[in-house]
Amino acid sequence: MQDSNTANSTFDVQAVAVIGLGFIGLPLSMSYTKNGVKVVGIDVNERHIERLKTGVTDSIEAYEGRLLQDYLQEALQKDLFIPTTHYQEASQHVSVYIVTVGIPIINGIAMYEALDSATKELAAVIKPGDLILYRSTHIPGTVNERLVPILQSISPYRIGDEIHVAYAPERVAEGRALEEFQTVDVLIGGINQASIEHAKAVLRLINKATLHEATSIEMAETSKVIENVQRDVNIAMAQEIARFAQATGLRTSELIRLANTHPRVNLLIPGAGVGGYCIPNAYYYLQHKADDVDLSLPILATARQTNDYVPQAIIDRIDRKLGGLDFSATKIAVLGLAMKNFSNDDRISPSVTLVEMLIAKGAQVEAFDPLVESSRHAYCASSLEACIAEANVIIVTIRQEAWDQIGLPALMERAPHCRLVFDACEAIVGQATEDTALLRI
Repeated sequence: MQDSNTANSTFDVQAVAVIGLGFIGLPLSMSYTKNGVKVVGIDVNERHIERLKTGVTDSIEAYEGRLLQDYLQEALQKDLFIPTTHYQEASQHVSVYIVTVGIPIINGIAMYEALDSATKELAAVIKPGDLILYRSTHIPGTVNERLVPILQSISPYRIGDEIHVAYAPERVAEGRALEEFQTVDVLIGGINQASIEHAKAVLRLINKATLHEATSIEMAETSKVIENVQRDVNIAMAQEIARFAQATGLRTSELIRLANTHPRVNLLIPGAGVGGYCIPNAYYYLQHKADDVDLSLPILATARQTNDYVPQAIIDRIDRKLGGLDFSATKIAVLGLAMKNFSNDDRISPSVTLVEMLIAKGAQVEAFDPLVESSRHAYCASSLEACIAEANVIIVTIRQEAWDQIGLPALMERAPHCRLVFDACEAIVGQATEDTALLRI
């Protein structure tokens, strides 16, 4: 079922609480405030809250020529945004709670603690007529099998009749969140129709695209995971195509570009691996539920293994090219630590994995990423020049403006000892020289 572009006037929403103010929650909050809706933002990180109160964020999200920090400062000035660590404070202002807290995967195991904790805190303050709208990616069944029982065990009010609960997973790309919260279609599931209608009214405050009503919360949860896992599979296929191209002397980027001229072909671009919070976790979310019904997902498992292997494949290829590398005597510079191009998010980043693998082999590694806080990693150099000056090998994992489309000669002027450049993202322009080998993904 598809929803019209009009909001349900039964629910008059003047303010909302957003729980979790990270890469999704903060842009979501600002999407509401810039439309005149008051937001109480809740996060357990006290330092993060104090910085937000002063109008400071590390996010590099932008929309219509303005940074997310500009929207944050404007919202604070207009008294439209209240950052806090206290749920009770939020309950005095709002009747809608939007939860963006996720489910991390550590060593293949789902870690529910943060989401459970947020739900317990909500259960203690919710009142009749309130809506809890979950918006993070879930393992199928999470809302009905886990979160609703938590709510009902603590709250004296009837979940469904007195407290509405709905699920509408975010589908935005980090870096385009402020735009896509408005323009990308949304899936909605609810524990009853009243919950769905309440959620639609909240979503319509910022979203002008189509709202797709799922037949159940489980359908919406599973659909979101499927969206992410198909990208994992498609990228894994692109990685294997890249390995074939490398082995046969073809340039991967041209091969994929030509194949994509067919109207029914849409190959993705391979790189140094798959990072971020969404795609690397998707298989584990689905497999967690598949285990409950005794089902294996071999293609999806293989795709995840293929993408996890990419950093090691890069190391192996460099080792072969240089005829057996003495890592302990090699200085390696890694350009890029974020999980994707032009990002500052280094969560589950294959670039970080690559650095750690090189260090484990005994290599002397320095890394530089102008958008990632250097204090987060002990091996960070202070500048591009400092990172590559003594390097024997340079590995470019992602594109950042500091080196994007730089010519190989210009790069080598700053790295006179470099014997090999590995370009995993088509950031380097030029061809190999007599003194410096150039490998591409």
